[in-house]
Amino acid sequence: MRILFRYCEKGDGATNEDICGNAGHFAWVIDGATDVFGKHCIAEEHEVSMYVNCLTKTIAEIANYYSPQQLGNLVEAAVLSVYNKLNLSEKAAGLPEYMLPTFAIAMVAVEGDNVYYYVLGDCFISYLSSQGVELITDNRITRFSQHNRHLLKKLHEGDKQVQDATSIYQETRAKANAPDGYPIGSICGSGLQNALSGSIRLGLGQKFIICSDGFLDFFRANDCDNRKFFSTHSVQREIDAMNVFLSDERQYHNELRPKKIDDRTLVLVEV
Repeated sequence: MRILFRYCEKGDGATNEDICGNAGHFAWVIDGATDVFGKHCIAEEHEVSMYVNCLTKTIAEIANYYSPQQLGNLVEAAVLSVYNKLNLSEKAAGLPEYMLPTFAIAMVAVEGDNVYYYVLGDCFISYLSSQGVELITDNRITRFSQHNRHLLKKLHEGDKQVQDATSIYQETRAKANAPDGYPIGSICGSGLQNALSGSIRLGLGQKFIICSDGFLDFFRANDCDNRKFFSTHSVQREIDAMNVFLSDERQYHNELRPKKIDDRTLVLVEV
């Protein structure tokens, strides 16, 4: 496995809550969910950024103890280690689980021509097949994201029944790892066992990408040109085109998002 290109940029928020990393057989992207409750159980400022940085560092430190087929075990061990290291059981005492920081993750491990994957939340993995550009992502969160966007549009249009943006996000976040909600990574480890996992076979020299959801809108709108993301010669130009797309006011108001420009992370990998 060879990392050919990586891109990790902050969006409209105060800090970058995305991060990417690699160690041994493994490569990953983590997207921390922006805090909407203000409980600060990890730190008074920038706690999500602090958490994802600590998590990626821990994954890198322990990755060599795990085989490529043990992605879920590696993630669970890293999350538990950070939970203990930051003394989160005490800091989060009494808080409902859904108020704790959450995160999405996409992780891969390459062994020969086998690419093992672990995807939780709306990070995604994409690769080229004979049918075109394939996407591996967790669609269980999609309807909640679409619901948020629908309410944001009604709020923008002046609908008095929609209180405010924060209330929209809090209502959705309360569904994190709930029976009627969506599975997601949590600092206490809930939801991790519900990740999508499996493997694909790619020929030696083939490429795939791991991305945070900051790429997802453009990726879906740009379907015919997404092959350009898989070339070191064109990936940066395609990212530049995406940033223009995300900055467009008409496009944004037509498809309102929680952030006009989200944090964006992409890792291009060669098998």
